[in-house]
Parts: sequence; structure tokens; C-alpha cells
Amino acid sequence: MVAVMDLLTSQFDSSGNLRQDENPVGNIVFDFCFNFVYPLELSYSNGNTKEVQSLENLVFVLITDSSEEQSVNGIVFPFSVEVFNSQSAAIEVVFIQDVDEFETLVENCDFENDLFCIEIYAPVCVKVLDTAGDAFVITYPNACYAGLDGFTEEDFIEDCKEGTHKGDLFDKKCFELDFPLTIISKSGESIALESEFELEKTIYELYHWEYQFPISITKEDGSEQILESTGSLNVLLEECYGDYWKTDCMCTKEYNPTCIQITDPLNPENTYIKVFSNPCEAICEGFEEEDFVKCSSNDVKENYKLWESEEIKSYSFDLMVSCYCTIQEPYQIQVINGKVAQIKGNEAWGSEGIPTTVDALFDTILNKLGQKPFQFNLEFNSEYGYPMNVYFDMEEMIADEEIGYSIFNFKIL
Repeated sequence: MVAVMDLLTSQFDSSGNLRQDENPVGNIVFDFCFNFVYPLELSYSNGNTKEVQSLENLVFVLITDSSEEQSVNGIVFPFSVEVFNSQSAAIEVVFIQDVDEFETLVENCDFENDLFCIEIYAPVCVKVLDTAGDAFVITYPNACYAGLDGFTEEDFIEDCKEGTHKGDLFDKKCFELDFPLTIISKSGESIALESEFELEKTIYELYHWEYQFPISITKEDGSEQILESTGSLNVLLEECYGDYWKTDCMCTKEYNPTCIQITDPLNPENTYIKVFSNPCEAICEGFEEEDFVKCSSNDVKENYKLWESEEIKSYSFDLMVSCYCTIQEPYQIQVINGKVAQIKGNEAWGSEGIPTTVDALFDTILNKLGQKPFQFNLEFNSEYGYPMNVYFDMEEMIADEEIGYSIFNFKIL
């Protein structure tokens, strides 16, 4: 049960705000799997219990009550959850009376599914029923995300005009909602919101809501616009994303490097190799199998074997680390019999966490690849196999976490 609580917490950042990359739909039942029915009683490692009244309250407790002396270790049975029943196309309340029933629920959720979708906003909508039998519309960013929940083209309604859109889900290149604004719940309650974070958290558990128009938005060029109705919002969305009204790509996270040679549009004489994690990702970006080129020069295992076969144990090199940090000069490193003998440069920053041998850099590369980076680029020395240029961008939605390493002035001692 603790593992499930950890998964739920991973839908939020450390401040309790929704992580956009983990919540493409913006509704807990479809983004996570189920929603607890509140109030809910939690049990603690010290034998105490605590009642929480809402999802926001639960997430706050899970984030803050995590000390060794006091941490949540379970939920007091029985309790109920809201889940989506695909056969009836409806949200239903399920009563959970013991651990076995909870484990069955978790198993049906299939949290270990390794499928993922490309982040293109080409919305599709499906109509489902809430717990009272009233219909509402769920908007998926694209057909792939709907497919992960078991929906097919036959389930999609003709258009998404009945759906509720927050706006630009995957980037902020089109427009921003201006705050404060107000939304109206199914019961007619007016809910005033001061920020996008408040909006996302509030609608995460709602099945029915709409904006109270007019609302104000700020476009990419800085100009403001007043939207008087849902219709004017839909027109704006179509203007923003009309070129992306297509895609049902669904790829696994298999690591099978696929390379494409790209010509620099600003300098056609220059070309570079873009590496995709697998062929599916390359095809989803619009490339065809005929565009694939050999990746041997970028294959980590082949180059690691070449490096090991050379049996180079003593060498020196300069290592430049590219990051959002204060490292401004290369490290000058000397390795004797496989161990670091001398490091110069960046004394104020230090070298902790820096791969200071070729073998350590290979370990870093394999570790990063195992985390399924959003983008990466690898170049190896053709004679000895050591990494020459390494770049990783781990998360598309996170800035300033990119990291790069460049080796030059390599000499065998």
C-alpha cells in the first residue's frame, strides 16, 4: 500500500502541485487510476491514525509526514474508491474491505505498463458517465493517450466542443490563462482561483466544470484577448493547434537506438546524427525506415568493448562539463592504473559527482540511458572507443537539468 501511495505522490511535485507530464488529462481517475472517497483514515508507523478530508489534504500529509518517527504506512479498512468501468463507460464507486481487494484493484490498474505517447496536442474526446449517471466529456491530448485507457476511434465523439480545455497542455507557446478567474462546478458553486496551480488541483477531482466567461488570456506575442464563450476558446485552440490535428503514435520504452542523419537548415553543408530510443519514436516524428542510418559509431556497448580491448589504464585528458552550474573551465585529469591520480580546475566547485575516468563516464552514460532520456547525443572516438561528446536532456518539461560532457586532449601515458 505504501508503494501505491508513493505512486500517487509522484503525480505531484514537492510543493503539492500537479506534475503536467504525469497528468495529461487533468483528472485523477484517468491520469492515476482511481480516486479515494473522502474522508479517508490513514494509519501511521507509530500506531496513530489521521483522517484526511480531500485529495489535496492527503497529498499534503504524504509529502510532509515522512519522518522515521512518523510516516503513513497504510489506510484503515474499509474504504471506497472511484474508478472507471470501461464496460459501462462510467465512473463507479467500489467498496474495498481488505488487503486482497485493494491488491486486486492495484493489479487492474496496471501501473507497470511501459507504453507512452508523444507529446503533441491533437485532442480527442470521449463521453462517459459520472457516479450519478450524468454524462461528461473527457478530453485527451491525442488519440494515443485515449488508447492507453482502452478507448478506440469508435469511442471518440465527433468533435471536442463539449470538452473542457485548460489550454496548452504540453508547452507554453500559444497562450496563457490570466488569473484570477472563476470556474463553475456541477452544483453551481463559483470557485475563484488565483493561479494555474490552483486551477489544476481544483479540477483534478471534478467531472463537471466550466469557465465563468468572460476570461482573459495572454498570447505568445504578449497581447491580451478576452474570450466571451466556450466557442471563442475552441476557435483559439484550433488556431493554436490546427497543424497538429493528427497522431495516434504509441511506442514502448524499448532501448534500440535508431539514427537519422539531419541536415542543418541554416547551413546545408553541415549534417548531424539524431538518435531516437527506438524505431517507433523516429517514425512518430515523421521519418521513414528509408531514413535510418547506421548507429554503430554511437553504440555504447560496442565502443565500451573497444575501450576495454585497448587495455588503457594510464592516461590524461581534459573534461568539460556543460550544465546550469558554475563550472566554467575544463577539468585536467590524470589517471594512473585506472585510478585518478590528479585533478586540476574548478577547485571552488569540486569534482564530487563528476565522472573523472573514462570508465566512470561510461557508467554515467548507461545510467542515464536506463532512465529513458527525452533527448541524448553520443559521440565516441573511433580509434579507442572513449566518449568524446555526451549530452542528455532527461525531461522535456523541465528546464536547466541538461548535462553534457566533452573529452579532449586525450593522451595515453
